[in-house]
Amino acid sequence: MVQIAPIDPAHPPRAALACTAYFTELTRRFDTGFDLALSISADMEEMRHPAGLFWSPPSAEPIGSGALSSTAASPPELKRMWVAESARGSESAVGSCKSSRPMPPSTGPGCFISNEQILVEAIAHVRSVGYVEVPAFNDEPYADHWF
Repeated sequence: MVQIAPIDPAHPPRAALACTAYFTELTRRFDTGFDLALSISADMEEMRHPAGLFWSPPSAEPIGSGALSSTAASPPELKRMWVAESARGSESAVGSCKSSRPMPPSTGPGCFISNEQILVEAIAHVRSVGYVEVPAFNDEPYADHWF
């Protein structure tokens, strides 16, 4: 079992390596690539306590990441949730997230699910832990599914 704990999203190199691996996979898997500048932000301040949290396992190679991002104007969202292909199938963190406020997670680029044929693993995972699809709650250009 891999233990995870919140870390500073600016933590070099752990957070940076995980985010780089995540964005590289999105760029490889999406026909049009992935441009972070076009995606809804999840800047470091939104993923740093007390506004949010960033998690990544303490491993030499990045095998996953996830963040809880929040601003004063919106409820918290799960963002940057990614598990390396080599570690997929053993993750269960999404189902254990709790919040005192409504917390709409989204998944895919960032943690928004885009194109069911491309990010089928992410869709299957969030459904398997009980999330249900809801109407769009933001204007993320890469998203097709919201949970």
